[in-house]
Amino acid sequence: MTAQQKMNFEKKINEDHELQKEVQLSKEVNKAIQTELLVSSLNKKIAKIHQKSFNKPAGKVLNLQNKWYWAAASITLFTGTAIYSLKTYFSSSNYLYKEYYAIWQPAFNTRTSDNAIEKQILAQFEKGNYAKAIQLIEDIPPEKQLDAKLILTKGCALMEMGDYIAAIQQFEKFNTKNYTLYTETSNWYKALCFIKVRDLQNAIITLNNISEYENSYALEAKKLLTKIK
Repeated sequence: MTAQQKMNFEKKINEDHELQKEVQLSKEVNKAIQTELLVSSLNKKIAKIHQKSFNKPAGKVLNLQNKWYWAAASITLFTGTAIYSLKTYFSSSNYLYKEYYAIWQPAFNTRTSDNAIEKQILAQFEKGNYAKAIQLIEDIPPEKQLDAKLILTKGCALMEMGDYIAAIQQFEKFNTKNYTLYTETSNWYKALCFIKVRDLQNAIITLNNISEYENSYALEAKKLLTKIK
């Protein structure tokens, strides 16, 4: 890697928190692998020593020290395997999320009674001022916050801020009464939140609900289901 490539890579790591986690996991995996290689090397040396000293295979020696050695070696092997499995699982969840996620693009609705404040909220959202958009929503009366578009806007803003659990709770509000607008969109983003937090069971349930009906997300939901089942 050239000096410039190294600088670009370090800059990307500093800007991408998910990549930071991936790099850290990679370091842990490499460390575990090196430890396992060291254990394997020690194993061979111990076997030679036992063979030379006692003219017996190392596996026949059952003293307490030998038992503890093999226990430690087994734990090391298990730890390295577990870290690798977790890294693969986390990477696949992040990959699927990034592959299917696209930020919601709201359309202005000039027919609502709160037209001015709604425009202000959506304008802040589209500018990427997600915290400001959320604050504006929370400043209006509670009953007005139950507007379907505002529920969806707040949920998507929370996703952009990385608060996926709060976003799921926000999208769940669509289950509190019979909404007719934005329900499929809300379910789609809720499913992606479940994938992001590695709750694949609820992701599958939500995606199945989407795919059962004709809507703009049904086809994508079916494709995504085939990748996570």
